[in-house]
Amino acid sequence: MGILDAPGVSQTKVDTTVLAESTITPRLAAFHRLMKRKVRDVHFLVLSDSTGAGPTRFPRLLANYFAAAYPDWTIIWAPWDDATKTYPVGNRVTVQTGTSGRTLTIWNGSVSGEVINYASGNRDALTAGFTPDIIYFNYMHNSPQVGDAYRAITVPIYNLYINNFPGACVIVGTQNPRATTDAAYDRGQTNNQVNFEMAAVLSLTCVDVNAMFLDYNGNYATDLLLPDGLHPNDSVGSPLWAATIWETIKPGRRSARVSPPVGMPTRVWVPAASFTALDGTPQLGNYGGIPAWALDPAVTESIVAVIDFPPSWRTISINGFWMTDAAQSGNARIIGSHQYLGNRNGITSSLNLGTWADSGSSTQSLPNAAKRTTVGSIWDRTSLGGFPMALKIARLGADALDTMPADALFLGLQVIQSY
Repeated sequence: MGILDAPGVSQTKVDTTVLAESTITPRLAAFHRLMKRKVRDVHFLVLSDSTGAGPTRFPRLLANYFAAAYPDWTIIWAPWDDATKTYPVGNRVTVQTGTSGRTLTIWNGSVSGEVINYASGNRDALTAGFTPDIIYFNYMHNSPQVGDAYRAITVPIYNLYINNFPGACVIVGTQNPRATTDAAYDRGQTNNQVNFEMAAVLSLTCVDVNAMFLDYNGNYATDLLLPDGLHPNDSVGSPLWAATIWETIKPGRRSARVSPPVGMPTRVWVPAASFTALDGTPQLGNYGGIPAWALDPAVTESIVAVIDFPPSWRTISINGFWMTDAAQSGNARIIGSHQYLGNRNGITSSLNLGTWADSGSSTQSLPNAAKRTTVGSIWDRTSLGGFPMALKIARLGADALDTMPADALFLGLQVIQSY
């Protein structure tokens, strides 16, 4: 299946921009080996805003490319329904019925008007019943955040999918530029650059649709976009979008630059056993076979751990893991504090210790079930990362917001890199 024959669009032009701008990873080759060798059914998950929603946009057009490349495979396009949070069977389109007994399903989780947080909040529903082999992220247009603020939103969600689906090839796509060169255009181009950079940092495949539109030999605003100046049109814009993706990810692609895998960790677990008692008389015990600190419901009790984060972690989020020993319900008032022990390169100067900075807080709702864990944010996208430090977790048992009548059992902290 070739590129649409339209002014400013040619196979040569697509190849040139893909070669110059897009990147691929070895996991893409692993995906195509699955299909070539017919190992099992495969699943392609698209997470997108309106530029991917509907039967004329790139996810549906990609199904045609896969059908042409793999004629003995059954190819199904399954659009997401936001109202029911499912991929209704009645809405699915069988693009091709193959003879190999194998099926590729393109799960099109595109929702108009949404931002990347939608992919986080609905992850379980979006992936219910299958494990994705390719995950394509296509967000940016609707994000109110810009630059580093946008980076801090997107990277944890990329890592969420990377960590939950370690065998998947994760792809980040840039999006088309807006038609008018104004503040909205500048904001979009800044965030497109963030998408490209974060794909490189995380060693992900990147499809630079933005570069393809900008390199178009003509007026992309009038030829490729709808009159709203934002969405791709059906005649050339969406077909070019799909062609750019296909030329980047098609089987046998060798000419695009390869982003090397680095396997860098993106999270750290700090167990309860790493903490020591500070305020009050908290008790470290064993609950359901798991070590946990019991923090009293009537007074302030706190525990402390010392930890060093990778120096490249500029921003982090820290979640606490909690439970109760018996069936109880209520809120535990939690305060997180820190003090630094050194700088990013180690302890190179003397620091005065003993002063805590209250930098995180949480009113943790504990489940009404014995030994059932719950997770709550204590620090959300904070710039604590990259320094050796002490972290203090305190329960303010006498606080008016603390309504849990029993001990709150602290299992540990999960530290997640934002960027």
